[in-house]
Amino acid sequence: MDISKSYLYKLTHHKLLPFFCPNGKKIYFKKDDLTAWMLKNHQFSKDEIKMQASDIIKKAKSRSQ
Repeated sequence: MDISKSYLYKLTHHKLLPFFCPNGKKIYFKKDDLTAWMLKNHQFSKDEIKMQASDIIKKAKSRSQ
């Protein structure tokens, strides 16, 4: 993930990342939860933005006809 332990603990402290603490000391994470968190803030490429804009324009034109 390339993030520091301290940042990971900060995320758990602020309840921004799901975790498990079965014995009150060690913190455990589900791999799927970490993957979902990492993929949460998708940044679109220029090509993806152009395609979305094109789709919106096509829909707007078809509604006005």
